Amino acid sequence: MGFFDKYFIEPVYVEQGYNFINTITYAVIALGMLYGVFHILKHFKMKIDYRLFVATIPFIFFATTLRAFVDSGLIATSFWTVAPGIYLLATFAFLVTLTFGMFFDRKRWHYLSIVCGLILFVGLVGMFAGSIALENTTLFLGILLTLILLALAFYFIFIKLNWKWISDKYGFSAFFAHLLDATVTSMIIYFVGGWEKHPLPRFFIERFGAFTFLPLKLIVVIPAIYVISTELKDKQLRNFLLIAIAVLGLGEGIRNLISLILI
Repeated sequence: MGFFDKYFIEPVYVEQGYNFINTITYAVIALGMLYGVFHILKHFKMKIDYRLFVATIPFIFFATTLRAFVDSGLIATSFWTVAPGIYLLATFAFLVTLTFGMFFDRKRWHYLSIVCGLILFVGLVGMFAGSIALENTTLFLGILLTLILLALAFYFIFIKLNWKWISDKYGFSAFFAHLLDATVTSMIIYFVGGWEKHPLPRFFIERFGAFTFLPLKLIVVIPAIYVISTELKDKQLRNFLLIAIAVLGLGEGIRNLISLILI
């Protein structure tokens, strides 16, 4: 077996999870995509604000639901239905709608992206509606309740500490997205079983338990948000990076949450 097959092809089809080789490679690809998208937006002279984040949400649900359907066996595994292909697919679809939206109405471009993303998401769910059987609904509701309580608690703490860099809509969206991912992952592994696919958190979870993932996430995410929010003077770049962090967290968290009820 060749190097490429061992570290990139086999993990996709055998569900081995990520290894350090493909993790680093995909991280480089992701950084390249972020660089490209940011400069595309600059080329369009588009104001990068909260509308960009809102416009991506339907595409996040589309991509994560597609991935969850692969996990549940409803859709076959292929390059375009798992990482990184699925992210390339969703990003391309979003950029196409963004381009057309900017062409027709520069002030309300995000409406077209939202509508097209919703059509993709609803269409995907509609295609497999007859094959979907919901499971683990009690745990699903328990996770949502836990997430809401944690989010409210942290938000009030941030407000009390006067940490505006993380209590504003950009900073808190990035924080909440990874709180979602950490909460969902920890509770699913603890109550249902399974394993974390990323090598570094898997190392800690296997040795210290599922709920170590929550503080680990926060230890990484909170300083990252602080540095971006306080050190970057370019407001456009600052907003873009915080939105990117939020999208990354939502993608992982929502995918796991949907997979839970489709097990």
